[in-house]
Amino acid sequence: MTATEICKDLKKFVAEEILEVEQLTDQQQSFEQLGIQSLDILEMIYFLESSYHCKLPREVLQEGNISSFENLAEFAHKFLLDSKT
Repeated sequence: MTATEICKDLKKFVAEEILEVEQLTDQQQSFEQLGIQSLDILEMIYFLESSYHCKLPREVLQEGNISSFENLAEFAHKFLLDSKT
């Protein structure tokens, strides 16, 4: 699983379950620009944990890790790689 694939899954989940739109653009946007709230971010983290059968560490909640889809997907990807070694 690549960070790009995780990002794609995350965007699909957010579009369907949180923002209730057909799809999100590939343009990089911050969660703030999209109107995503803190509880929405917790839903996204739960989605990642249940989809990839992992428990993300608390560091995921640091602002640099949760400012955009790309940041969150990259953090999750790195964590998943590190946990397999």
